[in-house]
Amino acid sequence: MFLQPGDEVIIPEPSFLMYRIAVQCTGAGGVYIPLKSLNIDLDRIKDAVGSRTRMIFICNPNNPTGTIISRKSFDNFLKDIPQDIIIVIDEAYIEFVRDIECLRGIDFAETGKNIVTLRTFSKAYGLAGLRIGYCITSFEIADLLNRVRMPFNTSIPAQAGACAALDDEIFLNKTIQTIHQGIDFLYKSLEDMGIEFFKTQANFFLINVKKDSKLVFENMLQQGVIVRSMTSYGFPEYIRVNAGTFEENQRFIKALKKVLA
Repeated sequence: MFLQPGDEVIIPEPSFLMYRIAVQCTGAGGVYIPLKSLNIDLDRIKDAVGSRTRMIFICNPNNPTGTIISRKSFDNFLKDIPQDIIIVIDEAYIEFVRDIECLRGIDFAETGKNIVTLRTFSKAYGLAGLRIGYCITSFEIADLLNRVRMPFNTSIPAQAGACAALDDEIFLNKTIQTIHQGIDFLYKSLEDMGIEFFKTQANFFLINVKKDSKLVFENMLQQGVIVRSMTSYGFPEYIRVNAGTFEENQRFIKALKKVLA
């Protein structure tokens, strides 16, 4: 609906892999902008905008780096983006952000720009099995999306679960607190081990294992711990780990010490 063969979509790289796949399915072409010190490079994205640009994807916090874009930098960026370009802001992990200066798409919903902010119940709300989320956008774009959506795209139980989740602030706050405490515990443990890592604004972060991350993944799996090799994202010596409960985090550190010994 928004993209045709020959159109271009600007995508930071590395970022969520499904952006690339979704664009390819439309026949449009992707313009991939490398990160700058693990951060989305808004200046290079702006410079890449051309006559065929129809859409820009921004993952905030970015997956897999956990870095964010500030509200101020996005505001400056937005001033130079043509009115007809759709900016998709993926906020799948926004609930975990601690930085109060972080961009939040809802703050720009009434700027007159074509901004589509995506949110999900699969992460902080713990409802991944319901496959439900929502977008915040203009009435015009919402109307277009409504015209082409599948007639039975969400179930009544999924909608009921989502509504209940929005009302359950106690659960959400407890989840966020658990993740933040887990992240801090993992930071301290890795520092004590002398292992390099990158700090995050999400519930996951990157760890430099200084060896083949696929091998580390396999060895960790044998210890009953699942991590993500970042080879497919262009970081062959990095793994991505999610913070969990205190017991899970302890188990991860114990397994990592054994694997890297």
